[in-house]
Amino acid sequence: MCGIWASFGWAAPRSEDIAHAGVAAASHRGPDREGFQAFNTGSGTLYLGHKRLSIYDPSPLGAQPMQRGRLSVVFNGSLYDHHEIRAELEAIGHVFQTTCDTEVLLAAWLEWGPSAMSKFDGMFALALYEHESKSLYLARDRFGEKPLHICQSEQGLMIASEISQILASGGLEVVRGNRDIIRDFLDFGIAEQGSATFVSGIERLRPGFCRRYDLSGAKPTIVDEFGLFPAALPATDKTLMDHHVVAEALKSALQTSVNRRMTADVKVGSCLSGGVDSSIIVAMASAFAPTQTLSCFCASFDGNGADGNSLSEWPYAEAVAESVGAALHLVQPDAQQAVANLDHVLAHQGEPFSHTSILAQYEVFKSAKAQGITVMLDGQGADEFFGGYAGMLGHRLADILTTKGMGAWQREVAEFSADGADLDAPTLKRATFNALVPEGYRRRLAKIRGRWPQPYQMTVDEMSPDIVRAPGLDRFESLRNELV
Repeated sequence: MCGIWASFGWAAPRSEDIAHAGVAAASHRGPDREGFQAFNTGSGTLYLGHKRLSIYDPSPLGAQPMQRGRLSVVFNGSLYDHHEIRAELEAIGHVFQTTCDTEVLLAAWLEWGPSAMSKFDGMFALALYEHESKSLYLARDRFGEKPLHICQSEQGLMIASEISQILASGGLEVVRGNRDIIRDFLDFGIAEQGSATFVSGIERLRPGFCRRYDLSGAKPTIVDEFGLFPAALPATDKTLMDHHVVAEALKSALQTSVNRRMTADVKVGSCLSGGVDSSIIVAMASAFAPTQTLSCFCASFDGNGADGNSLSEWPYAEAVAESVGAALHLVQPDAQQAVANLDHVLAHQGEPFSHTSILAQYEVFKSAKAQGITVMLDGQGADEFFGGYAGMLGHRLADILTTKGMGAWQREVAEFSADGADLDAPTLKRATFNALVPEGYRRRLAKIRGRWPQPYQMTVDEMSPDIVRAPGLDRFESLRNELV
């Protein structure tokens, strides 16, 4: 988790003061090394700054801003397959001085231009300056895992990992809240909508996009903005594929993913709750490093839920850790810690958030850091992908109903509903119906029955265009969009 900064504009010495303040505000993101460099564009000065958290090649050779040929870059993230891309580049004559992924990024950009980023498997946010054309490129990974915020005014341009850097720099003279975003958050709990942020005048670069600025004039101008990755998912055969073939392909993809993310020059650990995603990750990570003991961290809560069952996930995590020989560390967040940490966590989040799980994760990662661990493996989205939520399970049940008939569907519903109250038969029937019937038709039916929109529910007209779902999606497209 490095912190990056780029700025252009303002008269000296204020321009340099703004840049130094913006970089300093990211100190918590990169405790290992600071880099700062100024570039004369002919019409002004571009400042690039970096706070480094070392993952690959922690030597001074991996420091940023890093230059290779006509390119200089500040980069936050991790390119998991950089060894493979390095070998491809070496085969066509490139020579490297470091073992870090940043140098591979620069070499790949020199060879293939911005399209090089589509070759990488990783998470990233970057600001890259091309000296000859006086162009500044901003780029962000497919899912927007790494943040990249932009603030452009009449005075100048600022790019930062965090909103707090822009606010601390003094470059944004008037700070106002974005009333539309604040309203949607307070009314509906929606914390992120497209490129808009909670602060007027500060936007985030869209995930998977690259923006190019021309810095040859007195003011930075946007030349173009384009997607780095295919705009649509590749066409997929909608017929049912052989279960064993699909299972093996998924297993192989997961193994590749986990194995790549374990490659680091610092200590790697993992979250472990005993759930589907973390259990798969820990089992695979342990298999890839059988001579090492993987350190795992589990957040466990005392007390019982509304259904009377224990909230503690410790027994499940303990069973997984014992089965693979991992070292399990217990983290027990409590209400007092949450209240005490709230301001601190909010400051680093940069914006409000709608779920307290972030506070629990903060305690988990704090405990990992205390154990000397820099990189943590963590899984997101497994409940959606593996059918842990009833809504996603509906797509599987819909497949069974349409291909194997009512009897097979009823047996499957009975089997799932026997496992627990959260997957009872009425819930699974509704999930099947929702998977089979396009959303537009469901809304029309509910409207006829007087059940939509509900008093607390947004209508399409009230929603931001970025979160409106098209009403005519078929079942496959609906599932695909939900997964993405």
